[in-house]
Amino acid sequence: MTETLVRHWQRRNSIVDVRRQDSGELQIVKRYHTLYSAAQEYAAYERLDRALANVPGVRAVRRYPGKPDEIRMEYVEGPTLAAKLVEGPMPPVAPEQIGQLLAAVRELKSDADPSNLLLERGAIVVIDPLLKAQPLPHLSAVVFLHGVIKAAAASLPRVWRWPALVRFARAVAADYSQRTGASAAEVLSDLAVFQKQVMAWNRESDRREGLLRLVLRRYALVPLLGLIRQFILLRERRSRIF
Repeated sequence: MTETLVRHWQRRNSIVDVRRQDSGELQIVKRYHTLYSAAQEYAAYERLDRALANVPGVRAVRRYPGKPDEIRMEYVEGPTLAAKLVEGPMPPVAPEQIGQLLAAVRELKSDADPSNLLLERGAIVVIDPLLKAQPLPHLSAVVFLHGVIKAAAASLPRVWRWPALVRFARAVAADYSQRTGASAAEVLSDLAVFQKQVMAWNRESDRREGLLRLVLRRYALVPLLGLIRQFILLRERRSRIF
């Protein structure tokens, strides 16, 4: 069997190729560095398969046999949910479907960032099962909500899109809370911790970020998110009183 290299790029923990098979089929091949192994990720995909088995319209990406240090998987043609959040229309998928997905992978702490959710003919395909280990009970939900925040930043300067993104995020969070029993305060507390960690991870990339985007993200978007967080917590406290 021969294959042709179509695209190649490096990530933090792996080298990724898109290769075309003799049949014309495209496959993604991930080769790993020392931090993560293919065996660990194969096991994570199997756990993800089981977790999503009862979630309608959602599945993990299909995998194929490969070498011990690599994972071969299908190439999904559809766009990412992150791209749809930026481009519109809203909502790109039903918030209840995302809420059920997040509840299903809660114990796995899967990487449910919208950039890892591909849309294929009405189905959602999860392409990345692993996250950096963090002691946050609602990590997958927090990663998804943080991805919506990134979509808002990517929408700049089209700030008129933000209300639709906020409504979508609130609907997803409400469905997730209903399924898991998590309060808004718990999810928002985890989100605050995760955002601080992400900002620490991204300090090195600030030099490569455009000045306008950096200023807006640090001094406009982040304070705005803090105000929204406090507003939601205040409403939750008032609802308990009355």
